[in-house]
Amino acid sequence: NAAQRKTPRQVIRRDRPGEKGDDIIAQDLGAARGARTEPRNGGGQRGVLVRKRQMSKRRFLITGGSQGIGAALVARACEDGHQVVFTGRHEETLRRVAADTVGFGVEADGTVDGENAKTVEICNKHMGGIDVLVNNAATWYDAAIGELDVAEMRRLFDINVFSMVDLTNRVAP
Repeated sequence: NAAQRKTPRQVIRRDRPGEKGDDIIAQDLGAARGARTEPRNGGGQRGVLVRKRQMSKRRFLITGGSQGIGAALVARACEDGHQVVFTGRHEETLRRVAADTVGFGVEADGTVDGENAKTVEICNKHMGGIDVLVNNAATWYDAAIGELDVAEMRRLFDINVFSMVDLTNRVAP
């Protein structure tokens, strides 16, 4: 019986010319009667249910949002119509991302006392709260075993662990 059969679900990425990638769910049609289908692999076969998943509009705080993956997250969240406040430590990169998106950039360093509190306060004033926290700010340290600098390791943990925990504690209900 098709209704009793459990079908695996997977999130896949489909990019079409002229369209940004959309997260979609693919599942075997055996469990979804009467669902609209699309051809597989560009051929005439049918059999994959495709539904676009959309998140309702949310208020995002993205740390480390002024470059790399963080900037990409800011751009995507803004494109999808979410309100976004993002942080970074360098005014120039903050301005660049803010100019390219509708995100609101805040110069902040989570390792400095009071900066996380200030960031949450700005989010509350600018967006009325935070629904989604993306703790993206991070750094790395590279040294050979036996040559590790304890002060650099402490700095690494301050950024990658302790500032994230502090900010999460301030945002979590």
